[in-house]
Amino acid sequence: MLISLGSNPSQGTLLRASQFLAGTLHFLFRMELTCLEELPVRLAHRVKDLEHLPDKLHEMQSIQKVKNWYAQSFEVYSLQCSSVIVRN
Repeated sequence: MLISLGSNPSQGTLLRASQFLAGTLHFLFRMELTCLEELPVRLAHRVKDLEHLPDKLHEMQSIQKVKNWYAQSFEVYSLQCSSVIVRN
């Protein structure tokens, strides 16, 4: 899109380019908000799922390790998000 603007774009071309960029930025902003809201929920669900495995599978060392990775990721993500929110 931007390559086809040329060296002397018309007002219509500039308008279409600005609308395209505004739509793209809006889409990216919505995706970021979705990730901010959805990722902690998904991480928490994985931890809960691993805690409720059948037949004492949740006691296996490998399962505990993976569960701890998810829990740590949740904590790190939560801290990073809170620092981003505080800065803004």
